Amino acid sequence: MARSSRFAAAARALVVLALVAGGKLPALAAGPAAPLPLHERIDRLVEEAAIGPLAPLASDADFVRRVYLDLTGVIPSAAQARAFLEDASPAKRERLDDALLASPAFSRHMAVTLDVMLMERRPEKNIKQGDWEAYLFESLAADKPLDQLFRELIVSSGEDGPLRAAGRFLLDRDAEPNLVVRDLGRLAFGMDLGCCQCHDHPLIDDYYQEDYYGLMAFVQRTSLFTDPKTKQVLLTEKADGEASYKSVFTGGGNDRVLPRVPKGAVVFVEPKLAAAELYKVKPDKTVRGVPRYSRREALAERLAESQAFRRNLANRLWMIVFGRGLVHPVDFHHTHNPPSHPRLLALLADELAAGGYQLRPLVRELLLTRTYARTCDAPRAETVNLADIAARQALLDKQRQTAESAVPALDKAVADARSALHKARDEDSKLVAELPKLEAAVKAAEQKLAQATSEREKAEATAAKAQQQALAVAEAAAKLDVAADAVAEDKTLRETAAAISAKASQLGSAASAAAMAAAEKAAEQTAAERLLADARSKLTEAASKRLTPERFETLAQAELAATAALAEGRYAVAQLRSALAIAKAISEHAAMTDPAKADAAWQALVDQWTINLQVAPLKPLTPEQMAASVMQAAGVLGPEAAAIAAKLEKSPPEALKKASGAERQRRLASLVEKGLLERLRGAASEFVRQYGGQSGQDFQATVNQALFFGNGGVVDGWLKPAGENLVARLNAMTDSNQLAEELYLAVLSRFPSEAERRETAAYLKDRSDRPVAIAELAWALLSSSEFRFNH
Repeated sequence: MARSSRFAAAARALVVLALVAGGKLPALAAGPAAPLPLHERIDRLVEEAAIGPLAPLASDADFVRRVYLDLTGVIPSAAQARAFLEDASPAKRERLDDALLASPAFSRHMAVTLDVMLMERRPEKNIKQGDWEAYLFESLAADKPLDQLFRELIVSSGEDGPLRAAGRFLLDRDAEPNLVVRDLGRLAFGMDLGCCQCHDHPLIDDYYQEDYYGLMAFVQRTSLFTDPKTKQVLLTEKADGEASYKSVFTGGGNDRVLPRVPKGAVVFVEPKLAAAELYKVKPDKTVRGVPRYSRREALAERLAESQAFRRNLANRLWMIVFGRGLVHPVDFHHTHNPPSHPRLLALLADELAAGGYQLRPLVRELLLTRTYARTCDAPRAETVNLADIAARQALLDKQRQTAESAVPALDKAVADARSALHKARDEDSKLVAELPKLEAAVKAAEQKLAQATSEREKAEATAAKAQQQALAVAEAAAKLDVAADAVAEDKTLRETAAAISAKASQLGSAASAAAMAAAEKAAEQTAAERLLADARSKLTEAASKRLTPERFETLAQAELAATAALAEGRYAVAQLRSALAIAKAISEHAAMTDPAKADAAWQALVDQWTINLQVAPLKPLTPEQMAASVMQAAGVLGPEAAAIAAKLEKSPPEALKKASGAERQRRLASLVEKGLLERLRGAASEFVRQYGGQSGQDFQATVNQALFFGNGGVVDGWLKPAGENLVARLNAMTDSNQLAEELYLAVLSRFPSEAERRETAAYLKDRSDRPVAIAELAWALLSSSEFRFNH
């Protein structure tokens, strides 16, 4: 029975019970309803968006195999599969989820998953692969928040200590700024900004060159440094250096790009430090630089508050669990590649942040959903309610028209907000360019005033001296005139008096001239003062018009809010169009009379339903999952773990010596899983070579894959009877029914059908080379599509 039918039946039963009890429905308790658990909210959003039937829940056999692969990276053993399938408890799925999430096997599998995601199978260069995997394993085992883990990848310099291995993310990329920007954009923010190195993205409207260089501004000061004593490669960082760009298309650009998280806040203000205070450790040929203010650390500090980071991380976790991102491909978040379920992605991103970026709680909620538990099997055509589809189609079309009509206003709001921000930045850039000229004008005016002041002071000193001389001589001339009048007969005295009087007149004229010169210099000083006051006024006025951090933040937040609103508006339109396309395809399929065309159309519908989360997707096993699962099925993984445990028991590390009882067993299990990282890496290497690319990941293997699996020595060696491995165990069984059960449980995690039991018995009947025949049966199951895919 479809889930919607079950709900309808339950509702009808409630009404009947109410009528029997007296004709009234039971009263509901007053007060606010308790918030639904996250897994219920997820299912509600998925089921509200469903167009057509929902696939039923998967069988126990499919579920146990799926959850073991998703949480531990390996299929269950035959004993584990049997125990689950024979358990009649209705809570067994939730119990298994919790047990596997709490197991160190989850930490091991997620360490491998994060390694492949973050390093993309790069060969080790400066940090050993084993040290890197151990760092990831220990981080996950300690429930380190994922935002903290990403921060450590960015800030670690590779120095000896607990975070040395975290430095691999940058060190093994040679700290090459463009490579780091591209990979940080993809892996941390879900945006492949590679095309924006030279220009705005030509195909994606909302990927800009300023996004690329905003991220570049955080990392371009970082480079490699080789310690001359230890020869260890580390990261060094400068305290200065700015990012800049020019578009090869338009020629426009920016000479000083402020650091900015993609589609996030800009670091507008950095601490202003004196030259002597720029470094904690000043760089030279023998010492790596450690600035007092690190832009790389500033980037790490801003991760958790970035909406793009939250959405990217939530989307990648969804992909890890469900096999496909809500945004797919996962590194192309943009408005023209909308999430299949926009509200669901927003919910997951918010819940991830609110939960402190903890991995296990979010994964647990995903596992508890009906969406996770659905089967991969396609619904049957007769389960489609065509009348409901027709009604939904009309309603969806109205909703689409309403949603589409809202987009132009949202588009304009973004354009206006971007224009206001860019205008403010452009005006500020002009002011920044003008300020040095104004500062130079002030300095020149100050110099001119100083010169005018000096000249005035000199002129006034000269005038004062001339005045003093003139007065003294005038006084002397007056006295000499009195003397000459008293001794009128003294010709010499009279001549002298006349000469002194003439000199006094001359000095008086000179004093007047000096006074006039001093007055002119005073006027020049006054003019210089006015000039300086005017220059300072212009500088002050220009400085007052600078874009303040507060105003910039207001404008930037307005742009971000408008952009987010536009994205949500476009996402809503895209989801409605997708729903309409599914509804239309259902109606068209129902009208088809050509069986071949109908089959093809139905398969296309199933593909659409899978993207719409109505049917669980088939997920090809990763090379690491395939290697571990073949080893598990063949019965060689258990002995590997046992050998690691025996070695630890023989020479226990200090942490194991100090523990006892259940705690000791817990620590031993963790150390065993950590040891398996190394063992499985070696075993998986050939699988990675064969299956690590894109080709051959569908139902049709490549020639090299077929030759490897059919004729290679790796799988063949695991299928030779030895110890307690699968073929040896099966060979010891005389009951063909028991043998078939153990074989199918070990390889396919399910009981065989009656036909498969008969086929197994018939294949082994009268075979003199029984171990070879058993190995051939095991190989046939291992090479099947049923084994190769997670379903």
